[in-house]
Amino acid sequence: MEKNKESAKEKSKKKTGIGRILKIMIPKCFKAAPKHWIFMICTDCTYSVISVALVAIMQHFFDNVSGAVNGTKGINAVIVSLILLGLVNLIQQLLNAIINSTPDIFYQKVNSILTGELHRKISRLKPICFEDTSKLDHINKASQGLANGIRFVSQFGYIFTFYGFYIAAMFIYLMSLNKLLALAILFIFIPTGVSQIIRIKVYNKAEDKSAPIRREYDYYEECMVSRDYFKETRLLGAFGYFKRLYLQALDALQEIKFKASFKTGMLDILLSIITIAGYGSVMFLLFKCLLRGDISVGAFAAVFASVEGLYGMIESMMRYSIGDMATQYGSINNYLDFLQMEEDMGESYEPDEEIEINLDNVSFAYPSDAGEVNAVARREFKYDHYGHLMDSDLLKDVKEEESIKEKKYVIKNCSLHIKKGETVAIVGENGSGKSTIIRLITGLYEPDEGTVSYNGEDISKYRKRDVYKNTSAVFQKFQRYQMTLRENLCISNVEKEADMKTPPEASTDKNDTLTNELNFISEQAGISLDEKTYPEGYDTMLSREFDGVDLSGGQWQRIAIGRAFYRNHGLIVLDEPTSAIDPYEETRIYNQFAKISKDKTSIIVTHRLGSVKLADRIVVMKAGNIVQTGTHDELIQDTEGEYARLYKSQEQWYTA
Repeated sequence: MEKNKESAKEKSKKKTGIGRILKIMIPKCFKAAPKHWIFMICTDCTYSVISVALVAIMQHFFDNVSGAVNGTKGINAVIVSLILLGLVNLIQQLLNAIINSTPDIFYQKVNSILTGELHRKISRLKPICFEDTSKLDHINKASQGLANGIRFVSQFGYIFTFYGFYIAAMFIYLMSLNKLLALAILFIFIPTGVSQIIRIKVYNKAEDKSAPIRREYDYYEECMVSRDYFKETRLLGAFGYFKRLYLQALDALQEIKFKASFKTGMLDILLSIITIAGYGSVMFLLFKCLLRGDISVGAFAAVFASVEGLYGMIESMMRYSIGDMATQYGSINNYLDFLQMEEDMGESYEPDEEIEINLDNVSFAYPSDAGEVNAVARREFKYDHYGHLMDSDLLKDVKEEESIKEKKYVIKNCSLHIKKGETVAIVGENGSGKSTIIRLITGLYEPDEGTVSYNGEDISKYRKRDVYKNTSAVFQKFQRYQMTLRENLCISNVEKEADMKTPPEASTDKNDTLTNELNFISEQAGISLDEKTYPEGYDTMLSREFDGVDLSGGQWQRIAIGRAFYRNHGLIVLDEPTSAIDPYEETRIYNQFAKISKDKTSIIVTHRLGSVKLADRIVVMKAGNIVQTGTHDELIQDTEGEYARLYKSQEQWYTA
């Protein structure tokens, strides 16, 4: 309990502090585009100095005009100062054009590099992160947080190099004319700065509320328009249901944004009143200095002409630059939290060609069932009689619970030994824990308790990408890549495909070798290369979106199985990949699987028992526990056992 409170406090500390953002983002942005950044700093500073110099030259010009009218100055002095004023103004306009274009170039350069780093970070996350809703929120928010982080750093630098230099130079100039005048302008910064601090807190809180709702909002949109969902949602009449959920989540998001905008809008009104009052005070003070003879007519005219621009600059800096930084603050911290997510950083490991597996008293619970606070709100909405959203759990603050719920274990105290070269079938009803135990065996997940070992080595201490090197698998939810048939098969071992491809100057023997292997794999997986289904053979594009062909679910499953066969492996797993194939075809594929995986450690996961006789041993699971192990003949003799019950309930599927 105390530990949980401490971790909650640590999380709250991590989410605050502009210093944290700058400390991490400035080195990243500078390293990504150092030349672009240095160039921006130089042009911004030069523009600021030129702008203040323009005010001084304007004063000189007005003094010369006044002197020419009084007869104390010649016309040549007026012409020279006018030409100088024109040249400096031209330089200022050129610099302004450069300043307006360089931030976009800088952003594109940095964003492309840091986005690559973001994707590499995602690839290094432990797979269990994708089962944790709070971590999914971080992943969902990371991309937007990255974009805002780059803008935040750009705006921060802009404040110092562009606004800062200009305001500092103007302050020095005004101090040379009248100290009270300079101090009066600085006074305007105080209420504006306070308002921006409040703005940061408001938008930070709004971002925390919005993130889980946005994830639901995106999912409902996918359910309505995605190719994977549209047939079922329309056929079953579920489109209206998802549309309602989509609009409700959208209402909740808009409500959060409206409240944040309303609060900050009221601050902006107050800021405008203070700005107008300050502007009037400075004008009065400037006029008073002229009447007392503290400043010349030229100085009065120059300051009068430029003070509006100065106030515009201050307002732009406070309301827009700092204001934008305030709205970006929350999402950037989410991106930085994402960067701190635990990665797969174990020791290097070289798996053996033959793998012996041992599970020792393993228990596992998914993060969402492990007592952690789930930030995804319930879908309860209240509307007034005008149809406006009044209240919703989506709009309420997420508060941590005082007590931690007991873990809901999916796998509990399971021990299993799989010998080298042994074929093991894991069977059980849906929800018995078969797929979860496979994820533990393959190293995708790490157990909460107990150990998973390969050849006596605990794999939790090794890098997972090294553990996966000698493993192949087909999962129930396999991927349908919108690429050619060849790419769909070879993607499981791209290094092997590259080795077998032929350089331009070489012969075609290696290409023939690759084709021969693909032919063998296709035959084993049951992929029939007829011209009607695959008109261009292995180069057939498997996607209607890219002018290719569309396949049935069974055809895609055969490709997924072929993909697994193509990969070099000492351990191969088939995790219910034949659900869209009839039982007789399933038996044929499993028999082929037994031949290919001979002398290799193999695991078949299924809830259909007609093909498991080929396994050396059968493991029966029920409610997260291993309840029986043995051969088919041994298990079927226990008429009261789980295996016999399951087999008898399915026996008619396999009887001619």
